[in-house]
Amino acid sequence: DIRNPATVADLVGDNVGDIIGTGADLTGSLVGSLVAAAILGYQDWGPRGVGYPIWIVTFGIISSLVGQLSVWTRHNATRAEILLALRFGLLMSSAVQMGFIALCTFLLSMPWQFFGIGVIGVACGFLVAACSEIFTSASFFPTISVAKAGKFGAATVVVQGLAQGFYSIGPATVFICATLIGSIIMGGVYGASIAAVALLSNLAFILAMDVQGAVADNAGGIAEMAHLPQRVRDRTDALDSVGNTTAATGKAFALGAALLTGFALINIFKTLAGIELWDAASDPFAVGGLLVGVTLPFLLSAMLMQAVNSCAESVIIEVRRQFRVNPEILTGQKKANHSRLVVQVTAASIHAMIFPATVTIIIPLVIGIFFPLQFLLAFLLGYTMTGFCLATFLANAGGCWDNAKKYVETGKFGGKNSSTHKACISADTIGDSCKDTAAPGVSIGIKLTNYISIVLVPIFLKSREWWWVGFIILAVAAFLLIPIMLASPQRLIWLYCKLTKKNVEDFSFGSFGEESGEDEESASIVISRKPQEAHEQTRVQI
Repeated sequence: DIRNPATVADLVGDNVGDIIGTGADLTGSLVGSLVAAAILGYQDWGPRGVGYPIWIVTFGIISSLVGQLSVWTRHNATRAEILLALRFGLLMSSAVQMGFIALCTFLLSMPWQFFGIGVIGVACGFLVAACSEIFTSASFFPTISVAKAGKFGAATVVVQGLAQGFYSIGPATVFICATLIGSIIMGGVYGASIAAVALLSNLAFILAMDVQGAVADNAGGIAEMAHLPQRVRDRTDALDSVGNTTAATGKAFALGAALLTGFALINIFKTLAGIELWDAASDPFAVGGLLVGVTLPFLLSAMLMQAVNSCAESVIIEVRRQFRVNPEILTGQKKANHSRLVVQVTAASIHAMIFPATVTIIIPLVIGIFFPLQFLLAFLLGYTMTGFCLATFLANAGGCWDNAKKYVETGKFGGKNSSTHKACISADTIGDSCKDTAAPGVSIGIKLTNYISIVLVPIFLKSREWWWVGFIILAVAAFLLIPIMLASPQRLIWLYCKLTKKNVEDFSFGSFGEESGEDEESASIVISRKPQEAHEQTRVQI
């Protein structure tokens, strides 16, 4: 409904989260694997070891184009047919990429076991994607079982979705474990980095699969706001449902590559730190590092979900304020201030992300300066392994809840506006914060902690002589960040307006932490009014 001030913010959020955010995550995984492969390859194979992964990724652009040209389907295709077309395109892209890996191996005169490693990496990506598809697509049992659980209430939907998310960890872990073991046996740690590069080598096609879901979601929102025929909305819903599955597939690729790349980066850190093999089971620092590393992904997920909740509360307060101040919005006589919501959500989200980002950066720094490097190495291992499993669970559970709602909207189990549909909507609201915020955040944290640890190894090695430098760094960080974290989002917008010389009144809005004075019952009554004349006055001409 275009009268809702939050509709445009929702459309912007799909672009920011599902396109820019996932694209940055996947691109960061690819760049990290390339850097790790280049460092390890130069040590063992010289310039050839550096050029080999770069040429694989370069040819991946061509294989992605082949996959794109292979995607086609009939008019009025069903969800299953659309998903099959995308799966066929991914298969074609992967097959062509295997041929290019063989060509790179021949041209650079690399041992042929690296071709086998590349094939293993490409196959691992396809299998992990298939696993995510099974657990998130409405064409398979897991999502259907979650939708069916909605007949008994929202609680059963949540519990069934959690169960399917936990189940999805098993197959993905088996595939990644087999890839990791096979690549190390055939090519050492450099082989693991080559497997990560091969897994994401056709990144362009993977990103295209992920982006189409966000585009279809926004197209469906525009079609509903413009009151286009129902057949248009049905088509966009089908594409959106497939897009939820492909989004989970993209996250699976990112997580698989993050784990393989994380293992290679951990070995680089171990080499730079000069850590030899040691009995980790009897080393208290190793056990403590593992426990801290296992704990951090859960704490980071909690902080990210809490940030989403606080931002959502601020949106609700602002929407209610606009309805109260301008009742003419509901009759179509006045337009809602959509830009104000976009600015508010942007400021609130940046403000809420300061603390989680700071924790992710500071913890490796503190451990490296004040504890032995064995503690930090164990921390990286624990965070990488636990982060992969937790992020896989969050991504697949969230996608399963989302597509369960879409499945009910097709008319199954009562269809739209039924009690089953309302139960699935509640679960889908939980799933959005899981799959779109917590899962990508944990995945990015895997790479970020490893990067920080590798870059700061020289400081860590001299921390016994320069331990006071650590106190200075922490003091400066606290001096700069604590005032920002304590400042309200409104104060940040005021500072932005002062720096850019814009009118602060254009961005003023209600308090983030205080209710607007109206009770929930009156607010729900206001939002539920939908007079036909308002629809006619707010019709979007396309």
